[in-house]
Amino acid sequence: MRILRFDSVGGASGDMILGALVQLGVDLQIVEREIHELIPNEVFSFQIDEKSSFGVSGIHLQVNLGGEHEHSREHEHEHGRDRKHECEHVCKHENECSHEHEHDGARPHVHGRTWAEIRLLLERSSLDEKTKNDSLAAFSALAEAEAEVHGVAVDNVHFHEVGAVDSIVDTVGCALGLNLLKIDGVSLSPLPIGEGTFRCAHGVYPIPAPAVANLLRKYALPISYDVEPFEMLTPTATSLFAVWNKVSIPDGAKLIATANSFGTHEMKNRPNLLRVSLFETENALDGELYASETLCELETNVDDATGERLASAAATLFEAGALDVWFEPIQMKKGRPASRFCVLVRERDRAAAVDLIIRHTGVFGVRETIKRRYSLARYFKTIETPYGPARVKIGTTKAGEIVSVAPEYEDCAALASASGQPFETVYREILRRYAEN
Repeated sequence: MRILRFDSVGGASGDMILGALVQLGVDLQIVEREIHELIPNEVFSFQIDEKSSFGVSGIHLQVNLGGEHEHSREHEHEHGRDRKHECEHVCKHENECSHEHEHDGARPHVHGRTWAEIRLLLERSSLDEKTKNDSLAAFSALAEAEAEVHGVAVDNVHFHEVGAVDSIVDTVGCALGLNLLKIDGVSLSPLPIGEGTFRCAHGVYPIPAPAVANLLRKYALPISYDVEPFEMLTPTATSLFAVWNKVSIPDGAKLIATANSFGTHEMKNRPNLLRVSLFETENALDGELYASETLCELETNVDDATGERLASAAATLFEAGALDVWFEPIQMKKGRPASRFCVLVRERDRAAAVDLIIRHTGVFGVRETIKRRYSLARYFKTIETPYGPARVKIGTTKAGEIVSVAPEYEDCAALASASGQPFETVYREILRRYAEN
């Protein structure tokens, strides 16, 4: 098992994460080639410089955007923060950027890409499935956070032209880097967020920015408050940390390599540093075939709730991100029939799930057991059939070996209902068409 530990001293941005991955061995030429194939009409280039701060040496990676009006991503904002500008934020309107900024040569704002457009771009790309799915997950998390801020539909939020390219380079580059390093999971130190306010098109907002705050809350990421008077944690970095598989570093893990990646701004009390350490374990089951993660199994005994109430509670927990919910019949004191109500969640969702269980079942307590899950990586492929398109869920080992193929139940049921064919007929036809592809 290969684990990356992120120790955030000066915060984190997409540039800083990508710089660390390059220092750990990611070939930047591969990253550049893959992203140029994804967005062939956009101009960008990578620049890497050696840097030292507070007695620590490392590298500083920067992405320059644009052609005639080259646009460095290391903007300077009013409070002195110049690691990465907030124009990577999704915007509610095409002419509103989350931070005010100036473009070299007075480059005007232009219509950018919506999240729906970026999603389609990624889905149709030639990126490998893991990189594609990880990029989609990070963009989806950021778009949902911004949609909540602005009160608009997720598909309708906009990235600015510069911001869209900016975020695509960082998000896809970091997802690809993790894939190239064959990383199974990440571990995070508390993430410093800075303090103070920033001015944007909508007015003066406190740090962290609203979308970052939404991501920190929703994904229960660890944070620390600091006296540096500017934003230290960017939306792209937050969205990547939010969706990456979080694991604990087990006893006996070996430290293989470390990387020091710097931002641009010189801080008052610390280096603007993100240190990333690569750990490996020798457990073959952990590291060779299947992805693994730490989960929480929550359970409680219920003897005074109707079946309808339990079913409603289960539906609510699934909507909140539970991986599984099930009931087990048991017999409690005085011979009363009851149910053991069980919920499987990721560690970041534990607190919210406990609250929902208590509120929706009426119990007075919940028990927790920490579990380790080994699972197939999974992705979906759409198959065309005589009855209509249907998704097929494909499960693979970490090496990419396909182990499981299963038509999606909802799609099979919908096509069977619409066509009047038996469910089994539709199911088998989907499998047959998949095999022909």
